[in-house]
Amino acid sequence: SGIPVLTTKPITNIKASSASSGGNITSDEGSSISSRGVCWSTSQNPSISDSKTTDGSGIGTFTSNITGLKASTSYYVRAYATNTKGTGYGELLSLNTLAPAPGAVTITFNWDIHRKCEANDWFPCWDVVAGLGYSQSDIDKEAYFNHKELSSPGTYSTTNLPPGTYFYKAKKTIRFGCYITGDKFCGVPNPVIKTGSFQVNSNQTTSLTV
Repeated sequence: SGIPVLTTKPITNIKASSASSGGNITSDEGSSISSRGVCWSTSQNPSISDSKTTDGSGIGTFTSNITGLKASTSYYVRAYATNTKGTGYGELLSLNTLAPAPGAVTITFNWDIHRKCEANDWFPCWDVVAGLGYSQSDIDKEAYFNHKELSSPGTYSTTNLPPGTYFYKAKKTIRFGCYITGDKFCGVPNPVIKTGSFQVNSNQTTSLTV
């Protein structure tokens, strides 16, 4: 047929977003190889119209570094070689990329708190509730901070988070009243709520102060 004859190298070094493969061109069928590499797709029988590497020219073996893959995804891969007669392909192989390495987050909530009680009297503690979710409506996983004295921030930390975008929500409410001279109670303010979003990356700790 005149198109190159080749095989696909086994896929190795599979990670969350990359892998290695290559090919072995055993014959150019009488027409010089102008380009070679591997191509891949999430559909079977990928071609040079899909994602591909370009790894030199000529017959023989070559190694290809496949990059830009999505984590936890199945791909089909095969080597290719092109000459003036057309493009030949090696055997079709498949791979499953790994799940991404987790990340972590530490959020420090700097609450704007003003004491309402007299000095040297008994002050209240504040109860802070915080949660994370994949969307603003999914913030229902709550974790309680230890009680913080007035003017103290609360810090939320968690690990083993898959990379991606997260939303947070924190609410500060008074835990109990405080006495001042004359056995009067401090006023109970309305809850203070803070919300926002952040990005988690693999093997990194995202730090926020809000």
